[in-house]
Amino acid sequence: VGPDGRFELSEAVASGYKGPLDIAGFHMKFGGKSGEPIFGPQYDDAAFKQRSMGNWSTLQSGVNSEVQALAFYDNKLIVGGNFTSAGGNDARYIAAWDGTSWSQLGTGMNGAVCALIVDKNRNILIAGGNFSSADGTPASRIASWNGHSWSALGSGAQEGGVLSLVMYGDLVVAGGTMTKAGGIPVNHIAAWDGTSWSALGTGVSGIVIALTVYGDNLVAGAGLAADGISMWNGNFWSSLGSGIDGDVRALAVFRGKLIAGGNFTVAGGVPAEAIAAWDGNSWSPLGSGMGGQVWALT
Repeated sequence: VGPDGRFELSEAVASGYKGPLDIAGFHMKFGGKSGEPIFGPQYDDAAFKQRSMGNWSTLQSGVNSEVQALAFYDNKLIVGGNFTSAGGNDARYIAAWDGTSWSQLGTGMNGAVCALIVDKNRNILIAGGNFSSADGTPASRIASWNGHSWSALGSGAQEGGVLSLVMYGDLVVAGGTMTKAGGIPVNHIAAWDGTSWSALGTGVSGIVIALTVYGDNLVAGAGLAADGISMWNGNFWSSLGSGIDGDVRALAVFRGKLIAGGNFTVAGGVPAEAIAAWDGNSWSPLGSGMGGQVWALT
């Protein structure tokens, strides 16, 4: 299974294994243009909870499948994922929690929502994923919500989905598996200025799973890429030292350092178990690291 959840048939064939496929502990859905199987962790439907005053509590009956993205917009918690109901009511892949009850955002999407951000400059919520419409309106892999209705961002992303979003100045930057945005070639990453899409140089060689802003730079974490991580200064891409030897799935900034998490064992030539810090010049491990893979940082 690749970092984006897709089953790599060619790798399975090359391994010579001919036994059954055990998917215990995984949730499977069919996505992409070819309808290929996509795998993710199996979640307890009632496990979506909030913590207050030291105790965990459920948000009513929660959602009926996995949550992949969270954002706070219009004084509500916005939840995106692969679910079709929230609080026992219909909610297609996206829903809002106001502290008391769940509600839909229009009629939702027709496919999974993988990423959410708030564009404070335009006071809109941006959702990215593997859908082709929002509230019945054509919206290819990305759409905006103004509190009342959904709108497409131009012709959106094509030939792949949106897995990550970030605000870079006034630009909405989308990363994922797509190779086109607004009809123009892009290499897994593109920027929307409110009117049109543009490529960011030559893009990123691997699937962009995570995005963040570090100082004045945009940082992209990738799977299936040569060095796992790249930095864009507004004009060109550069590597961060000798990079990371695996997939970068999560990015954050902490105490002036860029923190990268994922599925790797070496960062900048230094042993680093799944998590490492970049200080602007070199990589360093965070203690003894993690015993498994890091999927999220905040």
